[in-house]
Amino acid sequence: MFMEIRDRVRDAKYFSEYLEQVTENIDFAQSHLRDSDGDEGKIRRLKRFTVINKFDLFYGKYSAGYNLEELKGIFVELLELMPGFWEEDSSIIQMFDMMSWAVLFEASPEQFRILDDLVRSVGRADALTEFYAAWMFEGKVEMGSDFSYGFPYTALKPIVDHPETAAENLKKWLEKDWYKGHKDDYWYDNHKVTELLAYAGYWSFEAGAVMKILGVDDTILKDTPYYPYDLVHYR
Repeated sequence: MFMEIRDRVRDAKYFSEYLEQVTENIDFAQSHLRDSDGDEGKIRRLKRFTVINKFDLFYGKYSAGYNLEELKGIFVELLELMPGFWEEDSSIIQMFDMMSWAVLFEASPEQFRILDDLVRSVGRADALTEFYAAWMFEGKVEMGSDFSYGFPYTALKPIVDHPETAAENLKKWLEKDWYKGHKDDYWYDNHKVTELLAYAGYWSFEAGAVMKILGVDDTILKDTPYYPYDLVHYR
């Protein structure tokens, strides 16, 4: 359950309420799935709602300080659900997170292939997904320059290309570029929302995955905003 809270913006009471809401959403979807009477449209909507809330459950529990083994369990559940959920018009950020978690939780190549096949099947592979795939399947550390999301991810290539300065440059990237580079995402500035339980925490899991792949000393990143330090050191 709770360990030391990882988030710096909200307290344990907030995340307890947030996670209660997310859990209720998942339970609601599951109960209605049992009563769907074969309505394919309804089933699809409820499954999408479930997956979206499973992502929120992961983010919220990581922020709240839950142990990594419990979070790995949520990742495995999402891995099983992704083929029926993620498609051509889905969020690439969700895929970045899933692939990052696969690296960080030391998933098997067979598990990672589920994600890689999904990305390739809809023609959405890019420099970051290919970077992960090259490492997971071949042990290669190489990053291209074709980033589907653009800024802030384009700045990762020079970081990867120069591992001797990667920790210092990734720290600058996190402090200056990562958050503002997501200003068009639905979760941007959610910490300012007061009328709803909308904030789940802000984490750059891809930054953690990059550092784990590079295998360089990340001590200076331990207290850097958005950096999932303990997850990088899983096992």
